[in-house]
Amino acid sequence: ELFVSGWSNGDASNYLNIFVPLAERHDGTSGSSGARIDGDSATQPVNISGGNDYLRIVGLRINNTSTAQRCIYGELETNDYVQIDSCLIDNTGTGQSIALQHTIVVETRTLIIKNNILYGDGTPSKGIYVRAWGAYGACTLDATLQNNTVNNCGVGIDMEENSQGVLNVTLENNICTNNTPDFDDSSYLSQGTISGNNNCSEDATGNDWDGSGSIISQTPSDLFVTEGSDLNLKTGSNAIDAGKTIAEFDNDALHLESDD
Repeated sequence: ELFVSGWSNGDASNYLNIFVPLAERHDGTSGSSGARIDGDSATQPVNISGGNDYLRIVGLRINNTSTAQRCIYGELETNDYVQIDSCLIDNTGTGQSIALQHTIVVETRTLIIKNNILYGDGTPSKGIYVRAWGAYGACTLDATLQNNTVNNCGVGIDMEENSQGVLNVTLENNICTNNTPDFDDSSYLSQGTISGNNNCSEDATGNDWDGSGSIISQTPSDLFVTEGSDLNLKTGSNAIDAGKTIAEFDNDALHLESDD
């Protein structure tokens, strides 16, 4: 288990950066590439609840078979500006692959989830789950989801808020296939806003929001090298050069020179 807690006074120049060096990082395929964290029934593989502002997690590989645990989990009560970037999750358990929520403190939290690859076998309940759920008063979560690939993970990307939660979501360049549904806002009360551009789905949900450039009716075999083991885009995939460039949506406050 990786449990992140106890640091303080982070800012955009001084922050906790947890990463796997490029030489030891996964190659985007399911299997054994790269250093990894294995989940079990007793603990969440990565738990970021209880930290402080500014946290960057980059390049982790997580293999999870547990029926009880979420792979990357966080209650964003004391930590603002959390970024999950370039992680690979093999989830054959029933828990959510990435689940981050803001539920208690009456403040705004910022979250970026980008460049992640999520493999499932149909048993996970959700791929990416973001939630603003005010328990003791109004709370706001501003979530940006960019360049994520989610396949066969139950619900692909799920966005949820209650009567005291305000969830603002920016969706760009996400690919969701073989999920039910690929994108889900059925528990979203529209107290915040969802904006979506250049998303790709197998069902029609990738085109649910006012925006442009989304493509739908794309099966895993249309897009990927091999659905169960290699979610890199294959030659001729309709998703190649179909989205925004990184320069167009780069809103990352945590810029590093290198992850080597």
